[in-house]
Amino acid sequence: MQEFKQKGIRSVRMDDIANSLGISKRTLYEIYANKEELLLAGIIEEEKIKEKEAQVFISDDSYTVMDLIIKFYHLKIEELTHTNPLFYSELHKYPRIIKFINRRHHTLDKRNMTFIKRGIQEGYFSPQFNYEIIFQIINGATTVMMTESFFKGYDVQTVFKNVTSFFIRGFCTQKGIREIDTLLSASP
Repeated sequence: MQEFKQKGIRSVRMDDIANSLGISKRTLYEIYANKEELLLAGIIEEEKIKEKEAQVFISDDSYTVMDLIIKFYHLKIEELTHTNPLFYSELHKYPRIIKFINRRHHTLDKRNMTFIKRGIQEGYFSPQFNYEIIFQIINGATTVMMTESFFKGYDVQTVFKNVTSFFIRGFCTQKGIREIDTLLSASP
């Protein structure tokens, strides 16, 4: 996955992957019929790892919702630091991967509703919004951001920071806005 993220999907050949793994191209093709299968397997594995890491923080009641947002925000910024924008735009050429990503968003939206309810109870998020609609808007914005032309003139981290801050601040209460501003100003 690292090579795909650094160079973009099209720039990485199956030969390159086989060489980096120290196996023959034939062996690689016996395991994965094509680049899409290999890429999908890598994305699924990465998602499993991220989910496991997320559960550690989510299940720890000492973290507020805002602490968790900042934690995930920094993890995403770190990931984006090592990802070429071409990786995201080229994903759209692989329908099975897009199908997986869309299913994943749907699953995460359900989990995020529990997170939102907790944020409302803690007084950080406003109860006046229909968060199912907000999640659809965020997913749509994410799809648009994954196009290569969207990143022209901007680095991925800057786009992510601006879009994320915009959405989070938009559904926060005054208490939530103060807390997010405090946490962001205290972080590197």
